[in-house]
Amino acid sequence: LIKDDRVATVTGEDGTGKTTFLTWVLDVLQRSKYPTTYLDAKRAGKQAQLIDTMLADQTNLLTRRFAMQKTPQEKYQLLLRKLQRRHALLIDNAGSLAAEGTALLQDVVEKTPTHILLADTKERLGKLSLPVKLRLQTPPYSTEDLALLLRKRIEAVGGSGTFPFDERELA
Repeated sequence: LIKDDRVATVTGEDGTGKTTFLTWVLDVLQRSKYPTTYLDAKRAGKQAQLIDTMLADQTNLLTRRFAMQKTPQEKYQLLLRKLQRRHALLIDNAGSLAAEGTALLQDVVEKTPTHILLADTKERLGKLSLPVKLRLQTPPYSTEDLALLLRKRIEAVGGSGTFPFDERELA
């Protein structure tokens, strides 16, 4: 998907399948043994949290314990060394990244061969200043498609119909 383009985005309105798409990409990459890190920027938007999360995915338990004792600058350098090997970084809700998180991604793009796939609404991703060449967009749903999607999601957790949503609200 992003073989030739190092940074790609998936945009679409809330609820149109961006997270589902990232989860699918994560599954495909992990099954093919491609080193991959998935992050939700709402939970890890600051640079220190991003570095800790990425290091946790990149290292074994012994190295993680050793890394957690390092200073933030030492962790940053360790992460950049780890990302010199092939790697994919999938970031959901990427528009929630703090400025320092965006700066970290800029460094990752400039200093490593890591591939990055960002997902969020077009408006929220617009504030990030990364060299994006590949842009994917989830299509808006028709009323019928939205009702079907809601039914399937509600059924997946044991419910039925579109309750608590009224059919008129879906139009």
